[in-house]
Amino acid sequence: RPTESNIYFEINITENIDPTEGPLFPTDGIQQIKDQIISYATTISGIGEDVILNKFYTPINNVAGVIGIDIFLGTITPPTQQSNISISNNQIASFSESRITVNVL
Repeated sequence: RPTESNIYFEINITENIDPTEGPLFPTDGIQQIKDQIISYATTISGIGEDVILNKFYTPINNVAGVIGIDIFLGTITPPTQQSNISISNNQIASFSESRITVNVL
């Protein structure tokens, strides 16, 4: 059995603000981002499969009102690296909404 490698996210979002309409980021945008991350993560969570940072930008961009994204990953909290996470052949990346922090700037 593979051992789980917990993956932590800290995501900083810059929201789009329309001068006449105000913020375009939805009120449930943070939850939408977490849902997008978890949904995408289920497609890549195989044994020995690395966690590729760049692949998480697209699901986040599916949320309206996002114009800037900084993603930090790690296997401990708080995550500090902005690079891929290597998963060995006897490990599997483990994702959980509870390990995703989203900050709206």
